[in-house]
Amino acid sequence: IYVEIGERVGEANTLQSLGDVALAYDNLDDAETKFKASYNICVQIGERLGEANALLSLGWVALRRDDQVSARTYLEAGSDIFLQIDLRLGQANASQSLGCLLLRRGDLNGARERIQIARNIYRKIGDRLGEAHAQYLAGLAEMNHAPTESAVVIAQALESFSSFCDPWGIAHSSLRLAQIAAFRGDRSRLPDAVNKILEFEASHLNKLAAPGWRAFCASLMEHDEEKRSAFRDEARRAWTEIGCIELIKDYLDFEIEVRDHSNTEG
Repeated sequence: IYVEIGERVGEANTLQSLGDVALAYDNLDDAETKFKASYNICVQIGERLGEANALLSLGWVALRRDDQVSARTYLEAGSDIFLQIDLRLGQANASQSLGCLLLRRGDLNGARERIQIARNIYRKIGDRLGEAHAQYLAGLAEMNHAPTESAVVIAQALESFSSFCDPWGIAHSSLRLAQIAAFRGDRSRLPDAVNKILEFEASHLNKLAAPGWRAFCASLMEHDEEKRSAFRDEARRAWTEIGCIELIKDYLDFEIEVRDHSNTEG
C-alpha cells in the first residue's frame, strides 16, 4: 500500500521491520536485502534516522556472518549519523554493537569502553532493558578470562531480564551462567538452561538456526565424548549452511581459560 500511494517513509520503515523479522528467523540474506532496500530509500529522501537504523541493522547482519570489515564500516557509519542528529538511543545501540565487534576482534579494552559508554547512555535515558543487554555483554566480555567476575555481572543482567520477562535475555544469560558453573564442575544448571534455549531458539520451525541449536544443546547434555563431538559437528554444519558464523564463534569455538579456574580454586 505504501508503494501504491508513494509514501516512501512508510515503505522504508516497513522494509526495515521485514528485515528485523527475517533476522529473527536467522534468514541473513533476506534480512540484508530488506535493510539495503530501506537504506536506499532513506538516502534518496534524506531520512537520516532511517538511514542510521538500516546501517546499524546491516552491521548486525555482518556480525552474524563474522564479516568484521563490513560490520565496522556499517556500524561506524550509523554511529556517525546518530551523533549528527543527536539521538542518544541510537548512539547507545551503535556503541554496544561496536563493543560486540571489538570483543569479536579480541580488543577487550576497546570492547569494555564501548559497552560502558552504551550502559551510561541507557541509564541516563531510562532504557532499563537496553542497560540489561549492555550488562550482559559486559559480563560476556569477562567470561573467557575471568568467569568468576563474569558470573556476577551476568547474574545481575539475568535479574533485570527476568523483571522485564525478556525471553532472549533469560535464555542466554541462563546458558552462560550454566556454562560457567559447568566449567567449575557443577553441571546441575545445564538442563534448565538448555530447556530455556531450546524453547526460545529452537521451538519455532521457521528459525533457520534451530537445527544447530538443537544439536548444540544435545552436545551440552551428552557425557560420551564421541557422541558430544558428533553433535557439535552437526551444529557446526547447520550454522555454516545458513551463514551464522557468529554462533559458531560464540558457542562452539568458545572456551573458558583454565588458568582462571586454577586461580579461583586457589
